Amino acid sequence: MTEKNRIISALGESKLLLPALLNASLAANGQLKYLFSLLQFARHRADHPHVGFSNLHEERLACGLDEDELDAVIEGSRPDGEDAYRIPHAERILTLVSRDIRSMLEPLREAARPDFDALVQRHQRFLLSGAGAPQDVIAGRTISLITSVERSQGDSLHLLVMDAHKALSRLQASIATDTIDGAKVYEIKSGERALVKVFMRGVNQTAALKFDHAGLGTTATHANERLVIQNDIGTTDAHVLVVHVAELSAVMTYTDVHLQRLLFFESLFERYHVRWEDTLSRKDASLEDGVYHLSVGRYEARTRNELEEYLAFLGSRLVFLIDWNRARKRLRNFLPKERVIQLLKWSADENYGHMAFLKCGGELLVNEALEFVASGAFRLGQRLDEMLGAEEAGQYLRFVVRVCSEGLRQGTAEALIRDEIKAELLNYFRTAQQTLLDMAADHAALMVELASGLRDALLTRNDGYLLDPKAEFATVSDPE
Repeated sequence: MTEKNRIISALGESKLLLPALLNASLAANGQLKYLFSLLQFARHRADHPHVGFSNLHEERLACGLDEDELDAVIEGSRPDGEDAYRIPHAERILTLVSRDIRSMLEPLREAARPDFDALVQRHQRFLLSGAGAPQDVIAGRTISLITSVERSQGDSLHLLVMDAHKALSRLQASIATDTIDGAKVYEIKSGERALVKVFMRGVNQTAALKFDHAGLGTTATHANERLVIQNDIGTTDAHVLVVHVAELSAVMTYTDVHLQRLLFFESLFERYHVRWEDTLSRKDASLEDGVYHLSVGRYEARTRNELEEYLAFLGSRLVFLIDWNRARKRLRNFLPKERVIQLLKWSADENYGHMAFLKCGGELLVNEALEFVASGAFRLGQRLDEMLGAEEAGQYLRFVVRVCSEGLRQGTAEALIRDEIKAELLNYFRTAQQTLLDMAADHAALMVELASGLRDALLTRNDGYLLDPKAEFATVSDPE
């Protein structure tokens, strides 16, 4: 706490501290994400020295951490005995982690929030556990105690930070001094209101596609000379978007527990020149389990209008991340995984989304249509590409996604939506049957042609003799 804040607190005006403390907690949260990634990737580099790596330089700059020496941490990491690693500046990293956790908890203490005591106790238990990095040697177990996001494996500092972030979001909403089109706003500059407004225009443009699912809560403030916009996307702990806007630059930091969804999100911005920083969390699939992935995308606009257009588009894409992984798994029953990703991208590009498909029953919707059309000829859950062909199956599922989205938004009864989906599959099935019949007819015609050719060949001269086609048995007559 700064001296100015101490004076304000001594005067009994503690509420005046909260906006400043919350701004500091936002910065601390961003730095913690970077520091956790730094430890994870340092261990991975030590275990796999021949695999490519990133030094997370851009991630450090994006979170505002002014410690250049940390850029050399990952490259310099080495194993140091059984389940131990020598990581440059490991002691300093743990010091920064504890400092930032205290910064995150300070607003909760100042506001006397009920979450504060339990969170402090969890932090103290870690400090008393003896986990440390003497002479920059740190145990693999300690890294797990710091960075794990698996609650089934016990508590960790990462889980503590996630829970603190949730509590801070509730506190932010309670002290917000303004609301801009649904975004909770406090202490922003006058010129930043329009930027929040265009971002929320994008969010609200597609928000209806999540139907009654929770998510897309947005807060905005001014911190470190930048507008900071945060969106919680869905309900997953590590699923958060933070956007820093300064002048004509917009830097988004996106975290996700699913690597495939992170790559999908990046693919939605093909029309913009977003520079995505290359990190191991995006490149190495072996890191997917038990780790959240962090991606930083930087967009440099040429004009204010370009910046506003980009922020609106960014806001409009977030709804397509909600329950994305569940939709992917449901659709995987019918298409190869690469075609499923193509289908989900198409549904986002066309502003249909996948939530309506899930609400109407997901894979059960398609299975019901299959049972109706195929009359038990195919097993339940059989992929459509095996029945109709890959291209036709993809087209049919596009139809299903579109009809579900349009139907639910227009208030169409789900029974009518199901009937329309059955009727469309019947058309595809008849087309497939006709294609098979055409193939059979072509095959039969070819066989007739081959037989006719053989017959003609047998009727031709052979060594000066003709076969008598009228003879009951093969007889030979003298040529005239």
